[in-house]
Amino acid sequence: MRKSIFFNNQIDDIKNLTEVVEEIGNELNMNPGEIFNFNLILEEALTNIIFYGYDHEAQDKIEVMVNHDNDSLSVEIIDSAKPFDITTREQGAHSGLTEDTQVGGLGILLIKKLSKSINYKRENGKNHLIINI
Repeated sequence: MRKSIFFNNQIDDIKNLTEVVEEIGNELNMNPGEIFNFNLILEEALTNIIFYGYDHEAQDKIEVMVNHDNDSLSVEIIDSAKPFDITTREQGAHSGLTEDTQVGGLGILLIKKLSKSINYKRENGKNHLIINI
């Protein structure tokens, strides 16, 4: 299965993300825990891209490509936001929210903990974040 979903780079546009992920998860016979993790990964990644990657006035489309082959599930998020390589971000040992917690740090930590692998490349002015779930 290969499916592309497009979102505007506005936080209100991802409010239906849970329904989209549940539909895909049910189609792939994922259990509720896997669907929850899949949704959490996408929600954190898209929120970070929208909040930190774009100027407030910028308008763009973010593409989320879902690929499923046999037992492998990957998601590629493609956007034109500012370059940001999540794989180079230190993983810090956060045990919870503290005064020293960096903005975006816990979301990135969650993505890394819930994913099998993460890759990043910048190609033709676009970020490509590939997450294997």
